[in-house]
Amino acid sequence: NLGLAQKARGRVKEAEASFRRALLLSPQPETHANLGHLLLDRGRLAEALAGFRAAVARNPNLAAGQVGLGEVLWKLGRPAEAEAALEKAAQQEPVSETLANLALLAFARGDAGAALARLRQALAAGETPRAKAIFAAMLCRMRWDRDDAQMRALLERALREGWARPAMLLPPAADLVKLRLREGKPIESDALLHLMLVTAPNCDRELEAMLTAMRRQLLAQPENRDLVFTAALAQQCFINEYVFAEEPDERDKAEVLARGIEKALAEDDVVPAIALLTVACYRPLHTLEGADKLLHKALPDPLEPVLQQQLAEPMAERGLAESLPALTDIAGNEMVRAQYEENPYPRWVRMDTSELPVPLAQYLGKRFSTFDAAGLPLLPDMLFAGCGTGRFTLELARRYPAQSRLAIDLSRAALAYAARKAAEAGTVVDFAQADILRLPETKKRFSMIECSGVLHHMADPFMGWRALAACLLPGGVMRVSLYSALGREPMREARDCVRREGFAATPEGIRAARQRLIAEKPAEAAQL
Repeated sequence: NLGLAQKARGRVKEAEASFRRALLLSPQPETHANLGHLLLDRGRLAEALAGFRAAVARNPNLAAGQVGLGEVLWKLGRPAEAEAALEKAAQQEPVSETLANLALLAFARGDAGAALARLRQALAAGETPRAKAIFAAMLCRMRWDRDDAQMRALLERALREGWARPAMLLPPAADLVKLRLREGKPIESDALLHLMLVTAPNCDRELEAMLTAMRRQLLAQPENRDLVFTAALAQQCFINEYVFAEEPDERDKAEVLARGIEKALAEDDVVPAIALLTVACYRPLHTLEGADKLLHKALPDPLEPVLQQQLAEPMAERGLAESLPALTDIAGNEMVRAQYEENPYPRWVRMDTSELPVPLAQYLGKRFSTFDAAGLPLLPDMLFAGCGTGRFTLELARRYPAQSRLAIDLSRAALAYAARKAAEAGTVVDFAQADILRLPETKKRFSMIECSGVLHHMADPFMGWRALAACLLPGGVMRVSLYSALGREPMREARDCVRREGFAATPEGIRAARQRLIAEKPAEAAQL
């Protein structure tokens, strides 16, 4: 028991000593299995294998021993033996984790049917974080040749409940939607499509072409439109920054509608619901003159989420941006700050909420075979340096219990977006405007620092590194993430194309360049 507590605390060297002492006192199969799992986490596979074999030799019906044996055999590249061990464990205790691992093994050997069957069993046995994560990982690699009602229902739940980031789940969801589309079924009433549109930017080109055409039809034939679907389309356009292609006269027609709405608001007249939704498909409602009056008008229920997204939330963010404290001077960072003030990025809706909270020390002790978390506080003081709009910050804040959490950024607009989403999620984070290079002046110190996608913006990234390191307490940990030159190669090629063709750095130029890339370089465009 002492060993288990030390392992949970990330004090893996002490845990190993306790387990070995326990085995000297009484060589129980459970202790062999516990030591095996610790050694497995440490990457000592041969020793872990010996431990699990000792556990199942003493008790062949010990599920934890068979599970560990299966996992270590899998890592040793012996999948058939691993599957046999996991099958024994599933017969003894058909728990979700074991069934999910069997699903992965079946998928790895190319048996998608068996993998899906196992995955359904796993989710039926218990919707654990691992089962949900494996569902997302498998589904994003699968394509469908027929509609599957059960998978549709699971995908809808996964998107709604945050089993993974939406970007992982949208490709298989798009496949199922397109199957219905090709069968000639009415797309406006497809619940899965509705959920996709309000959750994340669509990245399927076939669906984009259909949605672009349907938006254009709103201007030409606004009569008898489905308000629920049109509201979902308006939300999608806001999420994707209004990037859909536009015909030359399309923007003008939308502006005529917008001026009509502004006139009706000024005269306290009736605002037609379909006209309002059509305009919301082309520009955010908060940019309309007198838009705040819409919040006090009696409008059909389907408009409520659009008013919330495009009016109430931006108004709340403006108030938050003005009230946020400034920890340091930010002079000299105007270019980077302005970029994110104009376009807070990413404009996300849902985050990954699948993982259960776990102490940071325990996670690091398991994740890194040479790390011992003895010097890391159980509840660390955390800093998120350059948090942007906060999706990753809130995912980590939800995952790791902490004494305090501070998130900083140059952009007040990005911070306000993050603060609104934190309040929405019920997650306690302090947000403040600050320059990383000046942060040591505040004398604030932290035992965990997270910095993602920031240092490469600096003239001297190592100055940023040194500034953050100066804010780290002894025994603390820091993670720095940087853009990958290799990963951004398609972006470089796209930018070369934009420069070569002379596309303007305007919304119209971005739309035109994007359509050129989609038409002429579809493979590269798919990566963008």
